[in-house]
Amino acid sequence: FEHHAVLEPTSRCSGGCRHCYHSSHGVDWNIEFEKEMPSILQLNNVSSVSITGGEVFSRHYLPRLYDLLQDLRSININVTSISTSGLFFSDEILHNLSKLINKNTVIRISMDTVSSGELINTRPGYLRLQSHLAPLELVFDSGYPVVVTTVVHNKNANEVIKIGEFIRKFDSVQVWNIRSAIATRQKKTRNSIESNFHETVMSEILRQHASRRYKFEFRLFNVLSSQFLENPKLLPSYSITDHPCRDEQNLITVKSNGTITQCPILPELDESYASSPDKWTPLLANLSLKEMPCKQ
Repeated sequence: FEHHAVLEPTSRCSGGCRHCYHSSHGVDWNIEFEKEMPSILQLNNVSSVSITGGEVFSRHYLPRLYDLLQDLRSININVTSISTSGLFFSDEILHNLSKLINKNTVIRISMDTVSSGELINTRPGYLRLQSHLAPLELVFDSGYPVVVTTVVHNKNANEVIKIGEFIRKFDSVQVWNIRSAIATRQKKTRNSIESNFHETVMSEILRQHASRRYKFEFRLFNVLSSQFLENPKLLPSYSITDHPCRDEQNLITVKSNGTITQCPILPELDESYASSPDKWTPLLANLSLKEMPCKQ
């Protein structure tokens, strides 16, 4: 272990998202393993963790999440981020979190749309959800820093722009990641994306930024960051990659089935994964799974 680890205590989630990379949605850490985890982390000199899922705020796991957070807090292991759809948040959850995590803990939200109809198309498991914006607004207004990730398919580029316009309203948003759906063992989503779709989305977001600047950083498809628009001197230190995890690719991850990997998504990738040779990404063409550093 290094000093930071990613914890995936559950893969359970009812969303059924088209872009989800999990091959199984019914696995949790067993109770004994979960109770031992804080001690394991401490023995391996881990001082901070990120928590992901599955959906750790859903009813099936929420009581165990509270216990895990309390155990981590009791031995001074810092929770730097928690990943969620944000759709289960309530005033009660935020009140309980305030006792268990610091105010600088980042809430990482996967947000696909501001349209209820498009939400059901992307996440059919939430068919009965009456409103998905109300709980998200609770998170954005909670005082925690927020990182938003949007995974795009062949949806209208305007749907992506609408997300950007929605999150503009909140000072809590630190970063907006726009990523492409990828091919996993269960889904070949990436292969269905039109070759010019990324180019269209990039052009529209840059046009919006030129017209009225986003006050948060945005990152487009692991290729372009708004940081480079502000400071081109950063470009020489930047390496273009089509690795789907990008920033997380070198983090130790404890998966929901107990296995440990160097990359959260690696066990789920289709062995034939390779970046598509789109005309706009010649530098990324044919980058294969075998060439990724975390394959080692």
